[in-house]
Amino acid sequence: MQVLSQEKRSSVILFGKLPPPFIGPAIATRILLSSALNTYYDLHHINTMLHESLESFGRFEFKRVYRNLGLYIRCNKIVRSHRPQLVIIPISQTGLGLLKDTPFILLSKYSGARVIVQLRGSEFRDWYDSSNAVTRRLVSALLRKVSGAVVLGDRLRWIFQGLVPDDRIFVIPNGADIVVPERPNKSGRQILYLSNLQPSKGIEDLVSACVNLSRDACEYELVISGAWWDRDTKRKVEELIDTRRITARYVGVCEDHQRKLALLDQADIFVFTPRSPEGHPWVLVEAMAAGLPIIATDKGAIAESVRDGENGFIVPSHRPDAIAEKLAILLEDKDLRNRLGKRSRQLYEQNFTEDKMIQRWINVIESVLART
Repeated sequence: MQVLSQEKRSSVILFGKLPPPFIGPAIATRILLSSALNTYYDLHHINTMLHESLESFGRFEFKRVYRNLGLYIRCNKIVRSHRPQLVIIPISQTGLGLLKDTPFILLSKYSGARVIVQLRGSEFRDWYDSSNAVTRRLVSALLRKVSGAVVLGDRLRWIFQGLVPDDRIFVIPNGADIVVPERPNKSGRQILYLSNLQPSKGIEDLVSACVNLSRDACEYELVISGAWWDRDTKRKVEELIDTRRITARYVGVCEDHQRKLALLDQADIFVFTPRSPEGHPWVLVEAMAAGLPIIATDKGAIAESVRDGENGFIVPSHRPDAIAEKLAILLEDKDLRNRLGKRSRQLYEQNFTEDKMIQRWINVIESVLART
């Protein structure tokens, strides 16, 4: 694609959270802002992060109300000064969250910009369908004002069907450039969990699965990295590890990129088995880049990355026994681990690099801007 001069480049405003805390949407925004999108567009950013830590999510605080008001004022100033051709806005999946997002959409739309909304999860349609008739009409009217909607996988297109025309629903999976030192034949038995430590992400199910492994005398080491969601989850997991004598090691929160790569490099099996809906988790992109066999649940677009029997296994959610069964298979078969891990790296290179993601974004932006 031809690189345009500064004067000819379209002005694009990107809304989105930036870390800390290190959550998927914030990581995605950071990658986009430092990517080749800056070469093709006059890119501006509005940081919408209002939380200082994971513990503050879901908790009402008056100071966030004032911060939201400040964001609306800033949004209005930036939109008026830059007169963007396009605005990209990640939207929430709850009534209160979407209510907070609505002024961003309306301010951008009334400035003359085209608006693309992006969904970084998979719970929006469930919330919409369970809402009352008045809420559904208001949401439908709001989405009629957008020029496109982006989801993280083909399996998530249904979320906007009937609300946004099918030809305006776009799929852009997560992607990043991840270089992990290659270990051609991983011969250890280290199981890695690398995510926020909360029940919805499946940490309790994995630790419970390791109870079965310990009882069956399978040799392994479980390495856990992430931020604890709450004290109750931390207490439950630690008690289970101590009382059942699980071979486990907690290495803390891994915010340093090189340290995270080192953990992935040292691992032999990756497990991410969320109970709740997901989008396209970044942690799976990282595990695939590291050439790891993966055990996961079929949530959101996960099965588009973890292909059952090809680069890992898909197990039912909330089923520690199923996780333990697949772990035992992988722990006992080094050749299978290496074969599935090699396929993970191949699938990553084919589908989930930063270049792949940015090219998809460029295609979507150009498609929206070209519409009359």
